[in-house]
Amino acid sequence: MSVEIVSRPMTDAELSELASLSRAGPTPVKTAFESWVVATASLSLAMALLIMGAGWVARRLFGAGAWVDDYASFAILVCAVAIALGCAVYAWRHGRRLSRTRGVSRERYRADMRAGTVNEEHYEFSECKSLAEPEHGGGLVYLLKIDAGRCLAVYDYDSLRIAMDDGDPLSSPMTPSRRATLRRAPVSAHVFSFEFDGEPFDKSPQGELPAQVECWPEHGKVWEVPWHEIERRLDGA
Repeated sequence: MSVEIVSRPMTDAELSELASLSRAGPTPVKTAFESWVVATASLSLAMALLIMGAGWVARRLFGAGAWVDDYASFAILVCAVAIALGCAVYAWRHGRRLSRTRGVSRERYRADMRAGTVNEEHYEFSECKSLAEPEHGGGLVYLLKIDAGRCLAVYDYDSLRIAMDDGDPLSSPMTPSRRATLRRAPVSAHVFSFEFDGEPFDKSPQGELPAQVECWPEHGKVWEVPWHEIERRLDGA
């Protein structure tokens, strides 16, 4: 079998990890307020510079008098108020979306805690595509073929950190191999751990992760795309 899934009781460490995740993250109100402050300040500054620049052009090229400065000050004030109100509406909507999303995520973690089980997924792979992630210095991403229509996406986060520190991503301790065990919470799909074993694949990058690949899967996700289609996309990248 290419994939075998076994359910087992959750350990205390895994339960504690989920409990921490269910409490993690900034509050929606704080995030919305910070977004409002940053957006209001940056847009107001840009608008003020634009209005002052227009006033300078009016005085130098068209001989406008000092009254331009009075109108510019009034325009800056009006625009600042309008920007603050507009950003407040945006921040409020953003906060509501974040609150809903965070609430759903928390409930999924709590559902896993109530269930108290973990899925141990055992994989066997026939091929591996090793790709460099160009936006973060060449960190490695692996696509591991399960069968003709599915592959598993694995992100080597150690290689990403090494690459961002100007090191060699290939020095990462992770080595893709023909077998792997992934431990995942069944409801939230949170990955507790991932381990390779068996005959190793060559981890040298065979190309770069193409930015145009649509719906690129997250770490530990099974990507239901025909393998020949993946090869076609990568060959055309």
